[in-house]
Amino acid sequence: MSLDGGFLYKTVAELQSARESRIEKIYQPSKDELILLLRRAGFSKRLLLCARQGEARLHFTDLRPENPEKPPMLCMLARKYFSGAKIKNIVQTGLERCVFIECEAYNELGDCVTLKIACELIGAKSNIVLINENGKIIDAVKRSDIEKNDRMIQPGANYSPVEPQNKIDIIPADFKSIDLKLSPQKPLSSELLESFEGLSPLVCREIAYRAAETDGFAETENDLTAVKLELEKIKSELLRDFNCYMLLKDGVPKDFSFIKIGQYGNLYEIKKFESPSSLLDEFYGKRDLAFRLSKASADISKIVSNALLRAGKRKALRMQELENSRNCEQKRIFGELIKANIHNISAGQSSVVLDNFYDPELKPVKIKLDLSLNAANNAAKYFKEYKKACVARQTLGRFIKADGEETEYLLNVEDSIKRCRTVADINEIKEELRKEGYIKKSGKKKTAEPKIGFRPEEYVSEDGFKILVGRNNVENDRLTMKFAAKSDLWFHVKNAAGAHVILITEGRQVSDSALLFAAGLAAKNSSLSSSQNVPVDYTFVKSVKKPNGAKAGMVIYENNKTLYVDPAK
Repeated sequence: MSLDGGFLYKTVAELQSARESRIEKIYQPSKDELILLLRRAGFSKRLLLCARQGEARLHFTDLRPENPEKPPMLCMLARKYFSGAKIKNIVQTGLERCVFIECEAYNELGDCVTLKIACELIGAKSNIVLINENGKIIDAVKRSDIEKNDRMIQPGANYSPVEPQNKIDIIPADFKSIDLKLSPQKPLSSELLESFEGLSPLVCREIAYRAAETDGFAETENDLTAVKLELEKIKSELLRDFNCYMLLKDGVPKDFSFIKIGQYGNLYEIKKFESPSSLLDEFYGKRDLAFRLSKASADISKIVSNALLRAGKRKALRMQELENSRNCEQKRIFGELIKANIHNISAGQSSVVLDNFYDPELKPVKIKLDLSLNAANNAAKYFKEYKKACVARQTLGRFIKADGEETEYLLNVEDSIKRCRTVADINEIKEELRKEGYIKKSGKKKTAEPKIGFRPEEYVSEDGFKILVGRNNVENDRLTMKFAAKSDLWFHVKNAAGAHVILITEGRQVSDSALLFAAGLAAKNSSLSSSQNVPVDYTFVKSVKKPNGAKAGMVIYENNKTLYVDPAK
């Protein structure tokens, strides 16, 4: 884990600026994180507490994740006890990944009491625990299993701190007097990791690299002296300032540390940050957004996927049934031949060979019979199958077309989900699916339906043309059919799912560069965004029509031209 005790030490030092501030508001964007809005004269910050496995951390944040419409129970409890509380201290246990936020608040009797928030940032066991003035647990992000013998993390239980690892804390350590014995059987970095508190594997490898330019074995006295010297330098770096460093490869954040990493040479780019919080915000920001969107869209993605599968199977069955109905005329002829020879067919026959008087050459034809039916009933059976096939031929084409339109609609929904940038976007698609009948309406007490806003993405071409891009099917409809003027240009990727794109002309002659830019946006905001040389159709808005009864976002158009573009970057 990149967030080791050393990095957390620098973070806690930065957080000391929040002392004497009050907790004005508390939010819980997801089940394993809290955000505290802190204010005092000349100071306003958001403090993020996250206990998510692999992303556990504590820092100031400039990000504003969306909050659920109804606050979770833990959030309500936190507001009850900690709203208005003054932060008196933020304390780290040695270089362990455990931090306590000590708050001063007033209870229901008006007495001043000390409350704590314990942030245990320890891998899979990460947790955020609210503790009252008596040392008892108010509640926690993750409650423990009562039947197990682990630490009891349950409301009302006494809070017991995380058991320390009993390693050497490098902050108070005097390396000259430490009897450092390293085994020649283990790599130096492994020995350092097992001996010292608060150092990640990355930092331990860096110490080995600085001391011996390799992660080998420490065998001689000179090796030990070099290691102690580097540990002293690490300690100085830890105490000196807030600077910290991120490792990037091809522009993608890979790791971070409170010291500058040199072991990889030129393989990684090193980016310096002047505060731990700014680094953590950038490192985890995109990952957090992806996590929230993935979680919010998981249920509707499954609904859309299952609906697509059903529509595909239904269409395949109907296509097969349509193919089978093509020989319906033969069934009528068989019925007529059996009826004409009814007195020549005995009961119990499995088949019969009759002269086909519908054939100019009167060629005999073999007809299968049902053993359980007499000749008259076999003829009636063929006539019934003929009638059924005729009806099928008349209706299956319409049903197959509807299945195709449904598949096209669902593919557009699937594409819209992939292009969502906020949880609100996901909720708008969810409401659209509810109105289309793909999500059952809750039988609970009726609540106000969430309003679907009109917030198309807006761009401006180099020569000043405004271009709007719809985010979902409902917005596509509104953008094209209600908002756009008849003289505006409409763009859509050819024969694939994608957004409606409107280039607002305002009566001006549109430049080629504006056309290409708008077409590029249509390609980028489509299911073909990863392709090259994507065909994009465009036409005037007046040539775009919406058929009666068509689903949201489904239109037909004419008089179009086609541009081939690479998706806009």
